[in-house]
Order: sequence, then structure tokens, then C-alpha cells
Amino acid sequence: MASARRLGTCFGCLSAAPPEVTMPFEPPQWAKPGPLGYAQAADAAHFVAAPLLASASAAMVGVVSADGEKFRWPGAAVLALALALLSLVGSIQFGFHARALLYSVGDLENWWGQEDLADRRESLRLRQRQDLERWKAKIDRAVWTYNMGVALLGAGVSLCAAPATRMGEVDAVFRWLAFGVLGAGSIAEFGWALFARRPVLWRRRPGTHEGE
Repeated sequence: MASARRLGTCFGCLSAAPPEVTMPFEPPQWAKPGPLGYAQAADAAHFVAAPLLASASAAMVGVVSADGEKFRWPGAAVLALALALLSLVGSIQFGFHARALLYSVGDLENWWGQEDLADRRESLRLRQRQDLERWKAKIDRAVWTYNMGVALLGAGVSLCAAPATRMGEVDAVFRWLAFGVLGAGSIAEFGWALFARRPVLWRRRPGTHEGE
């Protein structure tokens, strides 16, 4: 019995988890966006999605303007689509000016070289942090105009989906359903754009560090 107790105690020692070792946090030498993949996501939104959506808005403005009698509210639809076009183009412009301010230490090494980078390390590190703060401000504007452009585009499409005055009852029901679904989505996007106006991605939660 005593040997069994000793064996159980031994197994307990083997199964015990080792004490957690916490390393002191050392702040990074170079500033970085957080999350780290946010820059790539912004590039995809402002340089891929926004141009395509702006092109679609421009095409729909032409279609609704040419065939206004086929739509219930052609004037309101054209206005919403035109505002969407301007907002999406604005997001491309803001994104372009913001992208010029985002670079990493690897980019500095490629342009300056190891020797020059070592000589100007402190001044370049300060400049990189300042440029990252300016990038955050500009990319926030780009995100807001992009979200508003998407919401306005949805509003314009929903206005186009509303049935014309002369239409069969069955088709009118489906068109009204489409109008309601698209309108609800546009309102939700408007709410997201307005309530998420502040750059929440840059607010660090308690106990977290930049880039986490």
C-alpha cells in the first residue's frame, strides 16, 4: 500500500504542469500596424474592390439615366449612385496617399543599405513612427469613404430594384422584396460606417501591446 502511494505521488509529479515563465515585454524598435495584416487588407479594398465598385456605379448611372422610365425613382437612384461613385473614388485617393507613408525596416534596408541605415538608424526610426501615425489618419479616411461608398451603392441598387408603376403583381412582389433586402443591407452598412467612424483598430485592449 505504501509503495502504491509512492507510485501515485510519482505519477502526480510527472503529470504536474511546469510553472509558467513570463518574459518581460520589450517594445519593438520599429513601429508597425496592428493587426499586421491590416495594410494588405486595406490595399485589397482601396486598390482592387473600390475601383471595381466605382466602375459599376458609373455604369449604372448611365443605364438609369438612359432608361429612366423603367425605374420607379430614377432621379433618386442616379443621385445615390453618383454619390457612391464619388465616395469610392475618394477612398482610392485617400488610400493612395496613405500607402506612400507605410513602409517597414526591410524597405529602409533595401533603399538605404545596411551601412547608411546603421548611421541614420535613430532618425529613420523616428521618421518611420511619424509616418505610420500619418498613415493611420489617412487610412481611417479611406476606410470611412469606402464604407460610405458601399452603403450608397447599395442604396442606389435598392432604388433601382423597386418596381416600376406599370408591372405585374407577381413581379412587383419580388421586386419589393429585393428592394427591402437591399435597403436593409444599405442601412446596416450606413450604421457600420457611422458608428465605426473612430479608428477602433488602433485602440489597444488592456494587457495587449501594439501589433497584437
